[in-house]
Amino acid sequence: MSELEAIKDFKGSMTIDTEGNILTSEGVLKSESKDFASTILSMLQDVNYITTTNKQDFKRLSNHKFETNYYYTYFFLIKYNILMQSFKRLSSSSALLTTIKSGSNSNSNRLQATATTYINNKNYYNYNKSSSSFSSASTITTYPLINSFIRQYSSSSSSSSFTKMDKLKFAGLQLLVGDSKKENIENAYKAIKEASSNGAQLICLPECFNCPYSTAVFKEYSEIVDANNLGDTTTMLSHAAKEFGVWIIGGSIPERSAQGDLDNIYNTCTVFNPSGELVATHRKVHLFDINVPGRIKFCESDSLTRGDTPTVIDVNGVKIGIGICYDVRFPELALLYGQRGCSMLVYPGAFNMTTGPAHWELLMRSRAVDNQMFVSMVSPARNPKSSYSAWGHSSVVNPWGEVISTTEHDPSIIYADIDFAKVKEMRDSIPVYKQKRTDIYNVQDLLLLK
Repeated sequence: MSELEAIKDFKGSMTIDTEGNILTSEGVLKSESKDFASTILSMLQDVNYITTTNKQDFKRLSNHKFETNYYYTYFFLIKYNILMQSFKRLSSSSALLTTIKSGSNSNSNRLQATATTYINNKNYYNYNKSSSSFSSASTITTYPLINSFIRQYSSSSSSSSFTKMDKLKFAGLQLLVGDSKKENIENAYKAIKEASSNGAQLICLPECFNCPYSTAVFKEYSEIVDANNLGDTTTMLSHAAKEFGVWIIGGSIPERSAQGDLDNIYNTCTVFNPSGELVATHRKVHLFDINVPGRIKFCESDSLTRGDTPTVIDVNGVKIGIGICYDVRFPELALLYGQRGCSMLVYPGAFNMTTGPAHWELLMRSRAVDNQMFVSMVSPARNPKSSYSAWGHSSVVNPWGEVISTTEHDPSIIYADIDFAKVKEMRDSIPVYKQKRTDIYNVQDLLLLK
């Protein structure tokens, strides 16, 4: 089997050794050529420019030691435009990221390849653009990225070309949630329709929009979340995304496993692209277990299981990090999303009448300023009949920390015109990403080290 045949329908990761064998989780695929790099480059017919980031940006990666020699590791994503990234480890204190991007050809069925290779000291690949080839290094080590890293690329629509969206219109749906699941779903559909008719391209729903926010009922309202077996709520979200041609960040719903296991219920956000495809799920990483004496006690872990994977979606070239409510209190998660290249963070949430007035806006503005990106939190409307009163006040904050869209506690829709050029403008003006002292402190993306 040739390299091209081997990767044609392959999704995930593969490694080629010095004998020319392609190694995958499914076994060894024999290769016809030992020069795998040249084979990959032969597919990049329209590569027309190379961009290089500041080495300091990747200094954080320099402390890791990798022992595997004489391997090239490539990760392939099928049916996307070409984007090949190569991290090159140049010294013990810095790393250089070289990104080879595609040209103007918008054929959406081309291969997108993400290649990550670390080279010891001076033994690194030299890219010869004129001949489209790499000269080999004598000693090579690899940084084995896992599928969780790939998700940030694979969440984009397979039907769209890789054209970065500089601006988009965002809508947050502050929905009134009651006891009837059917009415909650119908109410959400109507709000999605209204937001899309007003030009929204990315629509976010609130946390637990299909059920009351109560540990006592999460199991009763839970659904299976599976692309091939959608429940009532996710079926509506899929149909609405396709019908109105919008991206939908589906707030959150209680999720049970495909096997119907009720012992593990998750607070899960689903994301659908304009084709109606389920492209990402985020299980709430930090469960809301608090006890403020005399004011509020709530323990999500009484009925929920925490998730363990950060989630990044790609909306036409713009990376957006997903969290749920209590996740916003953990700056490390937001910093990780910043390191993964996000320009916006979105948190469906349901703060209460104790924490909401004190911390809701403060946390949004903090995450926005810390990471120099847009941040939105979308809440349910306040229901006086509910045992849990939501704070409401769905909002969007810009990278300067300004609230650019907000509301009170009644049912409503907020809109914001998101200009992602503001992110670069902020980071150029106050370049904290380049000024971080990673020789003193660091936030490590531990999933990438497994």
